[in-house]
Amino acid sequence: MQNQGDFKSRILEEMTVSYSSKLEKNFELAKQFIRLTPEGTVDVLVRDRLPGKEQILLYLVGKMYAKEAGYVTDENVGNNELREQLGFPVGSLLPFLKELRDENLVRQVKRENNVYHAVPPALIEEILNSVSKKLSKTQPASSDHQPEKNVPLRAKQNTNAPKARGEASLVLQRLQTEFLPEGYFKKPRNTAEVRSELESRFHIKFLSRKVSQALGELHDRGVLSRVGSKYEFQYFTP
Repeated sequence: MQNQGDFKSRILEEMTVSYSSKLEKNFELAKQFIRLTPEGTVDVLVRDRLPGKEQILLYLVGKMYAKEAGYVTDENVGNNELREQLGFPVGSLLPFLKELRDENLVRQVKRENNVYHAVPPALIEEILNSVSKKLSKTQPASSDHQPEKNVPLRAKQNTNAPKARGEASLVLQRLQTEFLPEGYFKKPRNTAEVRSELESRFHIKFLSRKVSQALGELHDRGVLSRVGSKYEFQYFTP
């Protein structure tokens, strides 16, 4: 009869699926959608093409890779980080999270009166495949939104020219990852001011109409409010 120690070893070797193995198995798919920063935050590359719930799921999956890389010690993400990094307007995040919990796609952890969220490791592959299918259904004919390939799973530094993604999408990404989290729009800003600031920070001369298009999209989503008349709009956080 097999002793308890040998049986335990067999369970560990033959039946246990490790957290790391699931991340490694889905690495090539994941890096099409996310990048990591050394600070441990996650850049969702396809954020402008996905509904809020899928953005959250990709962010949480990215956080698991950030933990595996040693950027953070915990894969659980708080409400403030999700709101700031994904650029959600106040009031939209909690309904998204409730739906995800109801669908058993996200688990919630409470610590010292704070709430954190994470994706169950068993769902990593299912989530990434679901996102991939959604994106393939909405993929434009042009190559503007093709995901970058053969790039390390880490946020790229400032680029000298908008490549691979459409110019308006790149502006949108910069606004959501850089400008909104730091409170740039606490003061009303017009298109010319935003365009000038983009050029100053990233040394890229974006077309005025592309900047205006990105600002308009953020307004349509409820992320930014605006005042003024057409061609003279000023945008600010609600």
